[in-house]
Order: sequence, then C-alpha cells, then structure tokens
Amino acid sequence: MSLIQFFKTKFSLSSEMLVLIDDSFAYEEHAKGSIFLEPDNLSKKLIFLEKGLYRTFHFIDNKQVTHYFWDKGTFNSPIESIFYDQKALYGWEAIETCHVRSIEYKNFEKILVQSEDLNAYSRVYLADLISILQDRILGLLFRTAEERYALFLKDFPKIAHRVPLGHLASYLGITQQTLSVIRAKK
Repeated sequence: MSLIQFFKTKFSLSSEMLVLIDDSFAYEEHAKGSIFLEPDNLSKKLIFLEKGLYRTFHFIDNKQVTHYFWDKGTFNSPIESIFYDQKALYGWEAIETCHVRSIEYKNFEKILVQSEDLNAYSRVYLADLISILQDRILGLLFRTAEERYALFLKDFPKIAHRVPLGHLASYLGITQQTLSVIRAKK
C-alpha cells in the first residue's frame, strides 16, 4: 500500500494536501537483512512502510531480542527520541526488502496542524502503540509459550511464515528449540 493510498482510504484530504504529503516524504529502499536504524539511535524520523517486512529489536546481554514486526501499511517512529530527546532502544532490520517513505517528525507536525483529521489520527496512532505494548507485556507475563505462539498466528496470519524462526522465537520470549517443539505439535 502506498503512502498516498493509505491517506486516501483513511481521510478526506484535498488534492493539495495529498501532494504536500507525497512531496514531504522521502523514498528509501532497504535491502533484506540490512539494519536501517541502529539501536540506541537519536533518529527523529517517522516512517511509513509501503512494501516489505521489518522488525524492531534491541540487545540484551549481546543478544538481539525482537520487539515487534512491522508489515506494509504501517507507521513507526523512535518515540523516545522524538518526544523525549533520548536515545531510542530499538533498531530496525529489514526481513524483506523494504520500500519506506520517511519524514522528519518536526516536518510532519507542520502537516498535522493543517488537517484536523490527521492531527486526531496521530493521537489514535500513539494510543495504538500503547495498546500494542500493553498486550505484549501481558502476553509475556501471563501466557504460556504455546498461547503466545497461537496468539501470534491469530494476530499476524499474513506474516507468520515470512518471519525467520529465530526472530519469532525471540519475539515470543522462548528458544528456537522450544518454538520448533511447539510447531511440531500443531
């Protein structure tokens, strides 16, 4: 889904506003396996994924831990950097070749003030991120590994078989061996 298609389906925006948005977002392509944002960054970018799949990850004891998977048609940003001017914990790695549109958040804010709908959506987006984080924490604390895997398959059916097993196991908070045992039972 292209950036403009996304905005056309979500909002009633003038053609001038759509042109402004399209012109304001740069195009980036990131090869499969590339890290296009390092952990502990101070990036102020907002990105929209037009094509591909990537993950956010961080390091614990020199091991990569997957935080979340992002599929086409989604926005993401290093919130700690943008809102608190602190290093963002998470890096971004392309699981598939990614076509991304990006903008510095301060420039996106200038667009937001021109549209009440977009401004309202930005608050909903932040609430959605909080909900994702809350669900993730509750899952890791109160669900078994089998329940977390079943929920992943239910919530992410389009990406379940596109994600490398090691990244999926890390996301679920289990070893790759445990994931293989769970998958063999299905």
